[in-house]
Amino acid sequence: MQKTTLRNALLLAGAYAFLALVWHFTAPWLLEPWRFDAALLARAEGVKDLLFALLSGLFWLLAVIWLTRREAAVPPAPPEIRQEESSRASSNPPSSPIGLGRPAIGTEPGSGASTHNRARYLFENSPVSLWEEDFSQVHAYVHELMERGVTNLALYLELHPEILDECARRIRVLDVNRSTLRLFGARNKADLLGDLDHILSGEGRQLLKKEILTMAKDDTEFEAQGVNHTLDGKRLDVFVRWSVIPGYEAEFSRVVVSVIDVTDRLRMEEQLRNAEARFRLLVEQVSAAIYSDRVDEESSNIYTSPHIEVITGYTAEEWSTIPDIWLKSIHPDDYERVKAEHERTNQLGEPFEMEYRLVGKDGRIAWVRDQAVLRWDRTLQCAVWQGFLLDITQAKTAETALRESEARFRTLLQLQGEGTILFDLQGRLEYVNPAAEELFGVRPGKMAGRHLTDFMSEPSAQSILQIARESEGGRSFSTEVAMVRLDGGQRILLVTVTPTQEEMGLRGGGLAVCRDITARKHDETRLRYQSTHDTVTGLYNRAYFDDYLSRQVSSGSYPISLVMIDVDGLKQINDHYGHPVGDELLRRVSFVLRSIVRSADSVARIGGDEFALLLPGADDATAQAVMNRLEEQLAAVNQTKLGHPIDLSFGTATAERPEEMESLVQAADQAMYQQKQTKRARKSGQPIS
Repeated sequence: MQKTTLRNALLLAGAYAFLALVWHFTAPWLLEPWRFDAALLARAEGVKDLLFALLSGLFWLLAVIWLTRREAAVPPAPPEIRQEESSRASSNPPSSPIGLGRPAIGTEPGSGASTHNRARYLFENSPVSLWEEDFSQVHAYVHELMERGVTNLALYLELHPEILDECARRIRVLDVNRSTLRLFGARNKADLLGDLDHILSGEGRQLLKKEILTMAKDDTEFEAQGVNHTLDGKRLDVFVRWSVIPGYEAEFSRVVVSVIDVTDRLRMEEQLRNAEARFRLLVEQVSAAIYSDRVDEESSNIYTSPHIEVITGYTAEEWSTIPDIWLKSIHPDDYERVKAEHERTNQLGEPFEMEYRLVGKDGRIAWVRDQAVLRWDRTLQCAVWQGFLLDITQAKTAETALRESEARFRTLLQLQGEGTILFDLQGRLEYVNPAAEELFGVRPGKMAGRHLTDFMSEPSAQSILQIARESEGGRSFSTEVAMVRLDGGQRILLVTVTPTQEEMGLRGGGLAVCRDITARKHDETRLRYQSTHDTVTGLYNRAYFDDYLSRQVSSGSYPISLVMIDVDGLKQINDHYGHPVGDELLRRVSFVLRSIVRSADSVARIGGDEFALLLPGADDATAQAVMNRLEEQLAAVNQTKLGHPIDLSFGTATAERPEEMESLVQAADQAMYQQKQTKRARKSGQPIS
């Protein structure tokens, strides 16, 4: 404000000085006509002074109007917040409810008046109840108590409620907004501040207790749910939050508080909780011990239902009257953890829920589930634990047996020599034994969580999942799948899948035992190949040729031509040069024959020096064309002079109908032998018969 005033004053002074200078230099020019007449000149001088005074007055009048309009442009603060600082600094104002907020009303030193006014305007007209309070005396008092040796402040406040009254008196209320007046039914601020004790009465002290515990930890922010009362006595369930204004964290002397009315919401929640509590009580009375305990170190019993005798052997009266009976009945192995949780929930007020063992009156051990929550007892006017003890001994025994069974099962799986995996119905691996990790090429512990498709094709994975989903009666089925290890190696697995069951008989997935049959499959492939192929040339052998020829009878691929071929001079080469040379000659013959046939044709070695070409769909002309290609290829190969020359005799025959197939081989043989005899006759110079 001071800076703005000074700026405006300097601006007006500068404007006035400028106009005065203008008048000083222009006035002599205006008096120029009267400079030769002394009387008129004197009179003109008087008029000039009068005119200057009138213009100066007009200038300042306009300046005042301009300043008034500038101030009117800034929203004025409501009348209620224009208080004297002396009223803010009153020595012992009443206590206030605690709430939430952010520093929205304070201004830093040096901030402008407009900023301050806007902040005050927002504070005063906020739809949320806002309070500005001073907690410095409470903060100092709480730390003084702690310095005197109070370690468990929560318990100390519970045992000394007068401390809460003292703290309430030490809170100073600096200001409240309009929403606060409406919320608590006050006509004005004086009406509200004069009856703050009524606002914080009864359950409102519990909210103050939480705030004190927060200040003891020097937390600068707080939020909680509690109870206030309006000036006419109406209960208000409120959600409150407060925050210390930056710069005041050391003493908590400036705190912004907000209060939100949640009465209607909590009423609906309470109705829902009550309905649930009534339903639970009806159910739990059948097999659980219902109890109410005090909030103390021993959890002193107030009431326990008769079912406690079924669980522990103690009557309800004994359970309520024998000191420390609950703590003394806890199994020694569970005592420390139960006591620690008991002390923690006593201090924080959180629900208590544990499973532990109780040693009964006759020494029998019973597993119990203990659940309790803090409730306000209107009769005792204090918080109590309300809960139940449920006997879960049978469930624990079954759980232990199941856990032991699972451990034995897991041990068996771990020692299983064959890869064993558990998977869900989506194909995700849930468990694998070491043999499976080795089989799939995965490091230990890195396979669970992967998918079947990480190791096999999608169709293979679906075939396994289909067995798990659709197998009737949980029967096992086996299937062969190709698997790719993570290192790229390929394996063929025989996978035996057994569906697994979950609760309610639902399918949960499958158990798969994986056996590596790669070597066996390779052996089968090799034996199958050897049974149908010639070991020297790699061509089909006589067995395959005969089977293929019989299948062609009913194939309908007529006409069918057959070429029978004989290697001339093979015996002499074997006798003279040895069988390795003869075998090499046979491989060269197989190369020539493969080069002249079509993809649908079949080439076979059917004897020591005999070959056959079966040409489905080939007539005489096509067969003759094959023969011509054979002669051309032989000439080309023999010209290379690599190895012994190849000398072949061949003959062809064609079957136009199925009934001609029986004589097809004989006809081709005869044609081949006729060519062989012709060649021999030519070499010997004898006439050809």
